[in-house]
Amino acid sequence: MKISRVVATYILSPVAGGIYWLVLNWQLNGRDPQMLRDPLGIVSIFVLFTVIGYVAEGLLGTPLLCWFRRRGYSSLRSFLLGGVAIAIVVWLSTTLLYFQILREMSLVFNLMFLLVGCIVPVLLSTIVFWFVGGRQITSAWSGLAGE
Repeated sequence: MKISRVVATYILSPVAGGIYWLVLNWQLNGRDPQMLRDPLGIVSIFVLFTVIGYVAEGLLGTPLLCWFRRRGYSSLRSFLLGGVAIAIVVWLSTTLLYFQILREMSLVFNLMFLLVGCIVPVLLSTIVFWFVGGRQITSAWSGLAGE
């Protein structure tokens, strides 16, 4: 497997979460055309959530990928379940960090934040990771196992 494919996989997968957050914010604002005229806001939202994706991928995703490799899990389903686990960890850390604000919100708001704000962008990033390079990474594992 080419190293460029692995690098592209790690670079492109968090970008999917940043694009998701851009579209989500545009939808939540009622598709306001004023939002599209604010390039600084667009870049800020994109960069913030892409950086969060890179941190989550580096701190949580890479060790999970190594654990998957050791255990022999190589299916898309395994990767998606790992993505859900990462999303729950990100949600818990965000909830603990902003507990003073989020404790006054309803349970439905917090669950929607978990689903829409954490699980969906992580699953999109996981799917991009899988289709850009995940299949090749896991096929390389099965080739190594035969040696």
